[in-house]
Amino acid sequence: MSEEDRERWNARYRAGHGPRGLPDPEVVRWVGTVPPGGRALDVAAGTGRHALWLAERGWIVDAVDVSEVALSELGREAEARGVPDRIHIIWADLDDWSPPPGRYRLVVMAFFVDRPLLDRLDLALKPGGFLFCRSFLEHSPLLAHNPGHAWRPGELGERFAHWRILHLHESAKTALVTLWAQKPPAESGR
Repeated sequence: MSEEDRERWNARYRAGHGPRGLPDPEVVRWVGTVPPGGRALDVAAGTGRHALWLAERGWIVDAVDVSEVALSELGREAEARGVPDRIHIIWADLDDWSPPPGRYRLVVMAFFVDRPLLDRLDLALKPGGFLFCRSFLEHSPLLAHNPGHAWRPGELGERFAHWRILHLHESAKTALVTLWAQKPPAESGR
């Protein structure tokens, strides 16, 4: 991301835009099936609706985002909810940032698309770890101005075909894709 992107996101969060409040219902539905414990990564965490939900359930969460405005809000909310010791805030440009290999039991990437980052997230997940990914499909009318920020139909299923896919749903009606997958217990082929 460029400095221009960072400023654009900061301006959006300063203006009160961007997701806040409750976690995405699909995160609750699927991630909620895994007993809490260990370290989770919330990619493009923004104000932390998923990071906060995970921390309140017992996860230690690394929340990474490019917007220091959003992360500041996340820090204040973590304090207010009594979970500041369970959330580690990472301010980083996700185009350049690499998570530590084998660190996470869970990765959540909701409404953010970064194809090169997927390989780094694969390395960051422990064998047997879980990935939740949800975002728009490229035919979404909400992204007509920037289809590169959406997944192609079939792309996530193909990319993670060697994993245990627990749930994969692409909806033509909502133009959303949801992937809930488990990394193989022992690396094979990647």
